[in-house]
Amino acid sequence: MAIFETGPWSAKRLAQSIEKLRARHIKANEALDEYGLKISSKLSGGNTNRQMLEKFNLMSAWVSFMEDKTIPPVYIRGKNPNSIVLPTPTVGTPNDVTFGIENYKGEYIPILVLPNFTPNQNFIEEVSTLLLNPDNKLALRKLIIVRVNKSKVWINFPETSDYNGQKLTVSNTITNPGEFNNLTVYGGITAYSKEPIISTDLINTYNSVLEDIAIELKISY
Repeated sequence: MAIFETGPWSAKRLAQSIEKLRARHIKANEALDEYGLKISSKLSGGNTNRQMLEKFNLMSAWVSFMEDKTIPPVYIRGKNPNSIVLPTPTVGTPNDVTFGIENYKGEYIPILVLPNFTPNQNFIEEVSTLLLNPDNKLALRKLIIVRVNKSKVWINFPETSDYNGQKLTVSNTITNPGEFNNLTVYGGITAYSKEPIISTDLINTYNSVLEDIAIELKISY
């Protein structure tokens, strides 16, 4: 198993070394294709020898072997989905009002419950009071957070694409369901990284081989 230096600078240097190695590999591969055409032409004219063919086969084997070893690392930054601002629910009579995500991996996730919400209650004030109690932060374990200020209530989702396409639902106890019809989570990106499985010693070895190939093919990187 390859051992790497730790820390952001060593990761950056490794990525730069692989990018440089990749560029060299591509140029060697192109030059080798042209060299192969010359070998074929010489073969048809009887102007080649065993040593030339052996060198060509060896270089081809190395270039082919390095093909999937010179892929640079991939890093995709995560992004939170767009926040959802909740419309003010209205009720005809006192009722519990529940907000949630309908189907997250087969599971219903309650996000906010307004117990015994009445027609005369102020939505923002009620949410503000509820959030003072940690027990009311129902979806915190899913890193879904309800926020509130003097003018609005909104929901923040974690940095992932898992919730994309999920609809925010509200209980049928409200009298204005139409205002909640189009509340869908979107815009989230799940962070992703794929580190190359290659050590600095191997990078040095591959660079040395490519230098030898450059000399043989009379090219420069």
